[in-house]
Amino acid sequence: MWIVYDSEEGLVYSSDDFEKAKEEYEKYKKSAKEYVQDNNEFTGDEEVILAQVKKHLYVVDTNESVIEEDEHGEEYESDVTYFDWKEE
Repeated sequence: MWIVYDSEEGLVYSSDDFEKAKEEYEKYKKSAKEYVQDNNEFTGDEEVILAQVKKHLYVVDTNESVIEEDEHGEEYESDVTYFDWKEE
């Protein structure tokens, strides 16, 4: 997985496609440089990062409905589903 991070906007792109990630990186790099040049100012915190992710932990929907009880104690499947963690 490849990600592009911009200091102004945070995480702006993630994908397994390196070429597309590189294109996004170049786009944000150009934008950062243009912003500094057009406004004739910078904070020193400006940065754009293209990085390969080695580990990734995230939440996935299990599509398993949460069982709840109504006011009479009867169980029913709610519209809410459980989640689980996935790591790649």
